[in-house]
Amino acid sequence: MESTLETGGRKALEIGEVREISSARLRTENGNLYFRREVRVGDESDNQPHTLEIYRRIGDQFERELHTHTEWPATYIKDDVVNISPENKAATWLYYDEAGNPTDMIDWASHFPTAIALYPLQRPDDGGRIFGADRVLSPRTHELFTFMNDGIGLRSRARIYTEAIEKIAEKVDSDINIVSLGSGAAVPNIDASQRIENKLDKAINWKFYDTDPNALKFAMALVKDSRLKKSSFDYGPAHDGQPIGQNYMRATTLTPESVDVVDALGLWEYLDDNQAKKFAEKMYRLVKPGGVMIISNMLPSRPQLEFNQRAVGWPGLSIRSDETLIDILASASIDTSNVTATHSVDGVYVVLEIRKP
Repeated sequence: MESTLETGGRKALEIGEVREISSARLRTENGNLYFRREVRVGDESDNQPHTLEIYRRIGDQFERELHTHTEWPATYIKDDVVNISPENKAATWLYYDEAGNPTDMIDWASHFPTAIALYPLQRPDDGGRIFGADRVLSPRTHELFTFMNDGIGLRSRARIYTEAIEKIAEKVDSDINIVSLGSGAAVPNIDASQRIENKLDKAINWKFYDTDPNALKFAMALVKDSRLKKSSFDYGPAHDGQPIGQNYMRATTLTPESVDVVDALGLWEYLDDNQAKKFAEKMYRLVKPGGVMIISNMLPSRPQLEFNQRAVGWPGLSIRSDETLIDILASASIDTSNVTATHSVDGVYVVLEIRKP
């Protein structure tokens, strides 16, 4: 682990450590049973609690103003141009400096909604990579990605995911096979591989499905830099050695019950409810008995939701509650008593592990 974090009098957590706080069996209003747990996840931002609190208060203040000023136009991206209304004080604070000059946050937003745009939040210390090999983030941008809720939530989601992969790897004697749907830049996949290789001396064999060739190329570079020794990565069809991308639906041609994990960590929330149901029906079939399907979703109860949607302007999400997610899975004929919904205390995402008995 990278370091030990002080957490306001609680027993310290290491970066990436997932510690359960509470758990319970719950039912939706439709009677669908599931298991809910809450965890605390060690994060880089915990190393500087004073700075973390400053950014929390700023975000909360802008959230209140966005609720009050419903007339403020939301940030939006069209033809790679980031459109920011001067009326939207939350957005102008985010994207411009105190003198009103544009910052590299605007360059970042031009990558929306691709997986590459997530990278600086996942790894702030290396976030400038998305702009070019020699570029580094400004100190303010680095702080935004480190301390604002969206970065914290993304890192928590990835670490809960790694914990779930580790549990599966511990159960099997061999290496594990994972189909990753909407794999993007594969940052959580690489992190999970490093954990499994270093801690369990096992490999993960990955099959990636993503329609964005640039994200897959970015993933290839990250995998090369990670120097993994055991795990393998199948990026799908290629031309001249470079991935060209493929739709996740092509995974439906795989042999039923042939993989240990179906991973849709970053895909599920971009599907509407009907697409999500069909996804669950088709992809759950691929999971071996004893394996899991992993999905996640941004929560409607998350802190600073208006800030995410109207100041940041992140597009295209189907934001859902536990209840909605569980009922979608039940409508796909999945026994939801085998589902665990894990929430981090940051409150941004829920990660669902859907086990196959």
